[in-house]
Amino acid sequence: MLVVAQDSETRSATRLGLGTVQFGMDYGIANAGGRTSRDEVRAIIAMAERNGIRLLDTAAAYGESETVLGDCLEPRAGWCVVTKTPPLKAHPGADARDVVRSGFMRSLERLRMPSLYGLLAHHAADLLGAQGEETYAEMSRLKDEGRVERIGLSAYRGEDIDAALSRFDIDLVQVPVNVLDQRLLSGGQIERLKRRGVEVHVRSVFLQGLLLLAPAALPSYFAPIRRDLEEWRGALQDAGLSPAQGALAFASSIGADVVLVGVDGPEHLATNIHDFACGSFGAIDFSRFALDDEKFVNPSCWQLH
Repeated sequence: MLVVAQDSETRSATRLGLGTVQFGMDYGIANAGGRTSRDEVRAIIAMAERNGIRLLDTAAAYGESETVLGDCLEPRAGWCVVTKTPPLKAHPGADARDVVRSGFMRSLERLRMPSLYGLLAHHAADLLGAQGEETYAEMSRLKDEGRVERIGLSAYRGEDIDAALSRFDIDLVQVPVNVLDQRLLSGGQIERLKRRGVEVHVRSVFLQGLLLLAPAALPSYFAPIRRDLEEWRGALQDAGLSPAQGALAFASSIGADVVLVGVDGPEHLATNIHDFACGSFGAIDFSRFALDDEKFVNPSCWQLH
């Protein structure tokens, strides 16, 4: 049974990071406002800085996100920026080493930074496929040159994490984990990553906002799991938690180094900071809410239209 206890040491060791996909494109089932404006981004960045948030996650594939960050960040403020490699499938026939290096250099240019904290293979298949050795070699070369501090991959499946750990010496992994999607916990991947000393960043803690919406307001696609979500809401109510507080409490309980959240304004970030720091949340058996059906825990499988 996975139980979150008040004032846990694990929770206090976990930091909050800022996902920035909304800065460059429309994103999320619960996002009614669309892409975040430049003025709102500047206000979000200022609030993050005041509250000690330094980790920012972006990618070349996130629309204008890198460019927006480059316009809004003060490079000397100590930001830890993580970006991702361009997908190899967008460059058929190209040498992976050229794609990785040229893509990273463009990211540096857009971000207006001389170096970054992290570089992840955006698609596990690029690191584990036919040009995986070349991809990893070029990422390692960028690390050796001092252009990036940590390298790794963004992964969705446990088997991809296991394969990466067996083949490469990685420093950083970004993975989706939330109260419905606990597959990397039950599969032991989170534990294995921590044993290897790999830094773990958790994304999709709200499952693109699904966990924040009232079950009755969800699209009909989610009707088969409506009862599960209602039971989740009931457990939160008994514990005196809001949906966001419950989702963040779960994410903080698993031993991740960073929990990534995406926001659309400074007020939204302020709420997340408050909810993340919530210190009185009782004990919840989160494992009872885990689902194994990828149709519901993997947003790329959702059929909403």
